[in-house]
Amino acid sequence: MAAFRVGDRVAIDASTPQQRHGTVSALSPSLPPLYAVSLDEGAEREGEVEYDLPAERLMPASEAPLLIGMDVILDAGTPNERTGTIHAIKRSMPPMYVVEVRAGMGRKKVEFDVPRERLQRVPPSAPSRCTVM
Repeated sequence: MAAFRVGDRVAIDASTPQQRHGTVSALSPSLPPLYAVSLDEGAEREGEVEYDLPAERLMPASEAPLLIGMDVILDAGTPNERTGTIHAIKRSMPPMYVVEVRAGMGRKKVEFDVPRERLQRVPPSAPSRCTVM
């Protein structure tokens, strides 16, 4: 079971429709510790803090599964970096993602069989990108 520190980015209730993301803001001195998590901007209850969360309900945000409809960055940190949205998840092991990629100028392209390693969740504080004509 993972131990988290204040400032760690986490996913709450990962792999469920109620999955949400936030930052650990406090932990209790009890054993095992309970965590307080400030929810990310863009969450349904943005800025709200959820208290008394056991470690079993948390996982590092970078390991959390991606869900249909989530905005993602494909090939982050490479010259081929682009943004898109999870369109479908194939039930393979490991799961493969179908990503609808924004190709610029309003065009969209679908990429199939994208592994999790090539995807990164778009951080809520990321600036929006637009095309200037």
